[in-house]
Amino acid sequence: ELGLGAGEKVVTTIGPFKPQKNLLDFVRLCARVVQEFGNTKFLLVGDGEQRDKIAALILDLKVQDKLKLLGWRRDIPQILALTDVFVMTSLWEGLPRSVVEAMVSAKPVVATAVDGTREIVQQGITGYLVKPFDIETMAGYVVRLLQDDHLARRLGTAGKDKISSAFDIDVMVRQQEQLYMNLLVSK
Repeated sequence: ELGLGAGEKVVTTIGPFKPQKNLLDFVRLCARVVQEFGNTKFLLVGDGEQRDKIAALILDLKVQDKLKLLGWRRDIPQILALTDVFVMTSLWEGLPRSVVEAMVSAKPVVATAVDGTREIVQQGITGYLVKPFDIETMAGYVVRLLQDDHLARRLGTAGKDKISSAFDIDVMVRQQEQLYMNLLVSK
Protein backbone atom coordinates (compact mmCIF):
# COMPACT_ATOMS: atom_id res chain seq x y z
CA GLU A 1 0.00 0.00 0.00
CA LEU A 2 2.81 2.43 0.83
CA GLY A 3 4.96 1.52 -2.15
CA LEU A 4 7.95 0.52 -0.06
CA GLY A 5 10.53 -1.67 -1.71
CA ALA A 6 12.32 -4.59 -0.12
CA GLY A 7 15.35 -3.41 1.81
CA GLU A 8 14.36 0.26 1.76
CA LYS A 9 14.85 2.22 4.96
CA VAL A 10 11.96 4.33 6.27
CA VAL A 11 12.07 7.73 7.97
CA THR A 12 8.76 8.93 9.42
CA THR A 13 7.23 12.00 11.00
CA ILE A 14 3.71 12.53 12.26
CA GLY A 15 1.84 15.77 12.85
CA PRO A 16 -0.53 18.43 11.59
CA PHE A 17 0.69 20.45 8.62
CA LYS A 18 1.02 23.77 10.44
CA PRO A 19 3.93 26.21 10.84
CA GLN A 20 4.79 25.01 14.37
CA LYS A 21 5.70 21.55 13.01
CA ASN A 22 8.16 23.02 10.46
CA LEU A 23 7.43 20.18 8.02
CA LEU A 24 9.04 22.05 5.13
CA ASP A 25 12.31 21.14 6.86
CA PHE A 26 11.24 17.47 6.83
CA VAL A 27 10.98 17.75 3.04
CA ARG A 28 14.39 19.47 2.88
CA LEU A 29 15.79 16.73 5.13
CA CYS A 30 14.51 14.11 2.70
CA ALA A 31 16.24 15.81 -0.23
CA ARG A 32 19.49 16.00 1.74
CA VAL A 33 19.44 12.43 3.12
CA VAL A 34 18.67 10.74 -0.22
CA GLN A 35 21.79 12.35 -1.70
CA GLU A 36 23.81 10.22 0.69
CA PHE A 37 21.50 7.27 1.39
CA GLY A 38 19.25 6.86 -1.63
CA ASN A 39 17.62 3.60 -0.54
CA THR A 40 15.27 5.48 1.81
CA LYS A 41 11.61 6.47 1.80
CA PHE A 42 10.16 9.28 3.89
CA LEU A 43 6.62 9.08 5.28
CA LEU A 44 4.78 12.21 6.37
CA VAL A 45 1.62 11.33 8.30
CA GLY A 46 -0.91 14.12 8.79
CA ASP A 47 -2.58 16.94 6.89
CA GLY A 48 -3.51 20.56 7.30
CA GLU A 49 -3.12 24.17 6.25
CA GLN A 50 0.39 23.86 4.79
CA ARG A 51 -0.37 20.88 2.54
CA ASP A 52 -0.05 22.92 -0.67
CA LYS A 53 3.30 24.43 0.41
CA ILE A 54 4.63 21.01 1.38
CA ALA A 55 3.46 19.42 -1.88
CA ALA A 56 5.02 22.25 -3.89
CA LEU A 57 8.37 21.89 -2.11
CA ILE A 58 8.33 18.13 -2.71
CA LEU A 59 8.01 18.84 -6.44
CA ASP A 60 10.59 21.67 -6.38
CA LEU A 61 13.16 19.43 -4.69
CA LYS A 62 12.22 16.50 -6.96
CA VAL A 63 11.65 14.04 -4.10
CA GLN A 64 8.13 12.94 -5.04
CA ASP A 65 9.41 9.37 -5.52
CA LYS A 66 11.04 9.44 -2.07
CA LEU A 67 8.51 11.21 0.16
CA LYS A 68 4.90 10.11 0.61
CA LEU A 69 2.14 12.26 2.08
CA LEU A 70 -0.05 9.73 3.86
CA GLY A 71 -2.77 11.99 5.26
CA TRP A 72 -4.34 11.18 8.61
CA ARG A 73 -4.05 7.52 9.53
CA ARG A 74 -5.50 5.24 12.17
CA ASP A 75 -2.71 2.66 11.83
CA ILE A 76 0.10 4.58 13.54
CA PRO A 77 1.47 1.51 15.38
CA GLN A 78 1.83 -0.28 12.02
CA ILE A 79 3.47 2.79 10.43
CA LEU A 80 5.91 3.02 13.34
CA ALA A 81 6.61 -0.73 13.15
CA LEU A 82 8.06 -0.32 9.66
CA THR A 83 9.91 2.91 10.54
CA ASP A 84 13.69 2.87 10.95
CA VAL A 85 14.14 6.45 12.22
CA PHE A 86 11.56 8.86 13.60
CA VAL A 87 12.10 12.58 12.98
CA MET A 88 10.50 15.66 14.51
CA THR A 89 11.24 19.11 13.07
CA SER A 90 9.00 21.22 15.34
CA LEU A 91 9.85 24.76 16.37
CA TRP A 92 8.11 24.37 19.75
CA GLU A 93 6.30 21.62 21.65
CA GLY A 94 4.69 20.84 24.97
CA LEU A 95 5.13 17.10 25.26
CA PRO A 96 5.45 15.76 21.71
CA ARG A 97 3.12 12.79 21.70
CA SER A 98 4.41 11.45 18.38
CA VAL A 99 7.94 11.29 19.81
CA VAL A 100 6.64 9.39 22.84
CA GLU A 101 4.79 6.97 20.52
CA ALA A 102 7.95 6.45 18.45
CA MET A 103 10.01 5.78 21.58
CA VAL A 104 7.41 3.32 22.91
CA SER A 105 7.78 1.58 19.53
CA ALA A 106 11.56 1.35 20.13
CA LYS A 107 12.47 3.74 17.31
CA PRO A 108 15.47 6.04 17.52
CA VAL A 109 14.48 9.71 17.39
CA VAL A 110 16.15 12.64 15.67
CA ALA A 111 14.37 15.81 16.77
CA THR A 112 14.72 19.51 17.27
CA ALA A 113 15.94 20.50 20.73
CA VAL A 114 12.81 22.33 21.84
CA ASP A 115 10.85 22.33 25.11
CA GLY A 116 9.24 18.98 25.77
CA THR A 117 11.54 17.09 23.45
CA ARG A 118 14.67 17.92 25.44
CA GLU A 119 13.00 16.35 28.47
CA ILE A 120 12.45 12.96 26.85
CA VAL A 121 15.12 12.53 24.14
CA GLN A 122 18.59 12.05 25.61
CA GLN A 123 21.42 13.02 23.29
CA GLY A 124 23.22 9.91 22.04
CA ILE A 125 21.24 7.65 24.40
CA THR A 126 17.68 7.52 23.03
CA GLY A 127 18.23 9.65 19.94
CA TYR A 128 19.71 12.93 18.80
CA LEU A 129 18.72 16.56 19.27
CA VAL A 130 19.53 19.41 16.90
CA LYS A 131 18.76 23.10 16.76
CA PRO A 132 15.69 24.01 14.71
CA PHE A 133 16.49 24.62 11.01
CA ASP A 134 19.82 22.72 11.22
CA ILE A 135 19.16 20.38 8.29
CA GLU A 136 22.81 19.37 7.85
CA THR A 137 23.27 18.11 11.40
CA MET A 138 19.87 16.42 11.38
CA ALA A 139 20.69 14.71 8.07
CA GLY A 140 24.01 13.52 9.49
CA TYR A 141 22.29 11.87 12.43
CA VAL A 142 19.59 10.30 10.24
CA VAL A 143 22.16 8.88 7.82
CA ARG A 144 24.24 7.56 10.69
CA LEU A 145 21.22 5.69 12.09
CA LEU A 146 20.23 4.38 8.66
CA GLN A 147 23.74 3.03 8.13
CA ASP A 148 24.19 1.52 11.60
CA ASP A 149 21.39 -0.91 12.50
CA HIS A 150 23.06 -1.81 15.81
CA LEU A 151 23.17 1.86 16.91
CA ALA A 152 19.56 2.40 15.80
CA ARG A 153 18.38 -0.64 17.78
CA ARG A 154 20.38 0.39 20.87
CA LEU A 155 18.95 3.93 20.89
CA GLY A 156 15.44 2.64 20.14
CA THR A 157 15.57 0.13 22.99
CA ALA A 158 16.89 2.77 25.40
CA GLY A 159 14.05 5.09 24.36
CA LYS A 160 11.43 2.41 24.95
CA ASP A 161 12.91 1.65 28.38
CA LYS A 162 12.96 5.35 29.30
CA ILE A 163 9.35 5.96 28.29
CA SER A 164 8.12 2.72 29.86
CA SER A 165 9.59 3.67 33.23
CA ALA A 166 8.93 7.43 33.10
CA PHE A 167 5.29 7.06 32.05
CA ASP A 168 4.42 4.04 34.18
CA ILE A 169 1.01 4.79 35.75
CA ASP A 170 2.06 3.58 39.22
CA VAL A 171 5.17 5.77 39.17
CA MET A 172 3.20 8.78 37.96
CA VAL A 173 0.55 8.35 40.69
CA ARG A 174 3.26 8.04 43.37
CA GLN A 175 4.96 11.19 42.04
CA GLN A 176 1.69 13.10 42.10
CA GLU A 177 0.91 11.92 45.64
CA GLN A 178 4.40 12.98 46.74
CA LEU A 179 3.91 16.41 45.17
CA TYR A 180 0.64 16.87 47.08
CA MET A 181 2.27 15.76 50.32
CA ASN A 182 5.17 18.19 49.80
CA LEU A 183 2.73 21.03 49.14
CA LEU A 184 0.72 20.19 52.26
CA VAL A 185 3.85 20.06 54.42
CA SER A 186 5.20 23.34 53.03
CA LYS A 187 1.87 25.10 53.66
